[in-house]
Amino acid sequence: MYCSNCGGKLKAGDLFCSNCGQKLDKDPVPTGIVDEGAPSRQIITKDSKAGEHGQLTKEQIQIIESPSWGSLLGLIYLIAMQSWVHVLILVVLSLFSWVMAGVPTLVFFVYLIVKAKSIAWKSRKWESFDQFLGVQRAWDLWAKIILALNILIFALFMIIFAMAAVVEYQESPSPSNNPINNIPAYDNINSI
Repeated sequence: MYCSNCGGKLKAGDLFCSNCGQKLDKDPVPTGIVDEGAPSRQIITKDSKAGEHGQLTKEQIQIIESPSWGSLLGLIYLIAMQSWVHVLILVVLSLFSWVMAGVPTLVFFVYLIVKAKSIAWKSRKWESFDQFLGVQRAWDLWAKIILALNILIFALFMIIFAMAAVVEYQESPSPSNNPINNIPAYDNINSI
């Protein structure tokens, strides 16, 4: 049986939830039953998706399985999410990426973007789904800020490079003063 408030596992005869302290009804929500108070929020069984983290709704599972901007921060994100196997994979791929022009590392980053939240959910212990969601939103926000700053810096460098090229072109000697253009032209190569 599970608590109808937090989804924590209950023991037979419990009067209060050991996870959230909620006073228990006579009929706590059994595994796999739909919560009548929220018909769109189906309780998923512990065996199906939730693992050791308790029960999850379909919406929560969709969030966990959604892509993550935070994973663009790569190694820092994986360390923070305590996903040591993926840290090792990324380090090894980064060290040997020169062998195949970085293609395996790029493929791994695409995999991370798609699966990062799921990896984080399974790798790190979370107090609640709300804590998980708050942490993921913070990582997503910082990744978007850093990505925007990188794009801005790249654009500024391109503008500066273009302006320097224009100035250099304007300061270059005119074609008539260019010594290369003063070489006599020969119309007929055989006349030499």
